[in-house]
Amino acid sequence: MDGTLLESELFRRVTYLHPLEELRVPEKFPIALVAWVLMMLTFHVLCGTLEICDQRQWLVQFRRKPAGDRKTYKEMMPRILINQIVLMLPCMIIAERLGLCYQSRQVLISVPSLVYNFLVMGIGHDVIFYLGHRYLLHSKWGYKLFGHDVHHSTTANCALSAFYMANTDFCFEILLPYIIPMWIMGPDSCAIFSVLAPSIGALGGLYEHSGYEFFPNLSIASTKAHFMHHNLGFVSFADGFGSPGLMDWTFGTTYDHYEKKKMNPAENGEKSD
Repeated sequence: MDGTLLESELFRRVTYLHPLEELRVPEKFPIALVAWVLMMLTFHVLCGTLEICDQRQWLVQFRRKPAGDRKTYKEMMPRILINQIVLMLPCMIIAERLGLCYQSRQVLISVPSLVYNFLVMGIGHDVIFYLGHRYLLHSKWGYKLFGHDVHHSTTANCALSAFYMANTDFCFEILLPYIIPMWIMGPDSCAIFSVLAPSIGALGGLYEHSGYEFFPNLSIASTKAHFMHHNLGFVSFADGFGSPGLMDWTFGTTYDHYEKKKMNPAENGEKSD
């Protein structure tokens, strides 16, 4: 392709969000704070909505099993709020102040760059989450040391349980798999992506812990993988709603590999409960 074409206005209009990519947020705009507030609204509104559905027995045709978990909604809430307010919010603000994330002032970016953002977040999150989840949190020595047993005291049958974790566990499962890819993107990210990313992640997490299955025939949108993880413990460490599942497929730890091989925790070297 002739080099002059790449610089033409036609190519610019096709591949860029022209003229919106020129919009910028003010330099002192608190991107991290806004992203956190939006995540909190998304998480708690949807969790509350699904809890009402459970209590009133709405949408029961979409449930994997009857509503109810080992912990009640009220029992889980204090720990979740501590994780979100005391851990997540300060970490996001500190990452912004240190220049690690949320530095791009552009509201939107080029389509190729936006695709790059989603690839970095999707693959980066999958790799980091899998490694920490399988080799630290599900190791025989790390399962109780890092408090992952707290999260597995629930059965992925209540949306709120997505963030029901020990503080250390929350850092490994929620903060690091999100902050590190954002840091890798650096200035190649944009304000809109930075603001929406935590909410998108929270949406996936609460859905796959909800006990609902709205898309049974669409594997990437199914909740079966994480439901199987909570019931078996040693399968589908990153494979779940919206996840590319690259690491689980690479290492043969998807739940369907288990169904084919009928492996047990000892064969896979994992903590099962």
